Amino acid sequence: WENVDTSDSSRVLRCEQVITSLLQSLGSTDCIELLETIPNFAKVLPFNVYREILKVGQISIQQDNLLPKLLELINTHLWSNRPKELSPQIQYCLEKELNGGTLNYCDGDNSIPLP
Repeated sequence: WENVDTSDSSRVLRCEQVITSLLQSLGSTDCIELLETIPNFAKVLPFNVYREILKVGQISIQQDNLLPKLLELINTHLWSNRPKELSPQIQYCLEKELNGGTLNYCDGDNSIPLP
């Protein structure tokens, strides 16, 4: 790693770019385990790379703690008893049928407002 030719700087792959890609694909824990297997690479990493690894790890822990709470809120909302609201037209038809009246198609004058 230390013998990389950097004369053509447009083609140089920086260690920060490598670590960023590893963090995005593996996550912080697996990234650290991989860095342990290549100590020569890990030795030349700047301090801000380790700071970024820790930051991603903290965010991952926060997300892991937040996810069950969010799922529980969604589950509670989906299974909660909510009022069944009907449009005024459907409500009128339902009340008419429940009160013993029949409602045939085109029985009413649609220009009259519903009760």
